Amino acid sequence: MGFVDEWLRLAPGEAAKYASPNALAARAGANALFEKNYFSFDVIRDCGNSTWEVALSPPMDYKEASPHFYVLVSGTTASKLRVVRADRQPQTGCVAASRDMLSAPLPQ
Repeated sequence: MGFVDEWLRLAPGEAAKYASPNALAARAGANALFEKNYFSFDVIRDCGNSTWEVALSPPMDYKEASPHFYVLVSGTTASKLRVVRADRQPQTGCVAASRDMLSAPLPQ
């Protein structure tokens, strides 16, 4: 959760170090969706092979019917985390994981 939050708040040049080109391009859409960078982490899903999808949503008073944004993060340790996908649609094939995983520490 902390990695995704920080990645969304980084300057574009810095964010590029931690993401695929496609994820970086989609990042602008996430920042536009979350007015003033305010969002909550709703769900985490296990996509296999040390890859996790985190669903973010804006405040409850947001006007869109389905305002979620999905960030797919891969990496076996905290220092190897990378955003491999960011999109308004969820990744297929992922399964729900415990919300505790949203804030679980990773090996360094």
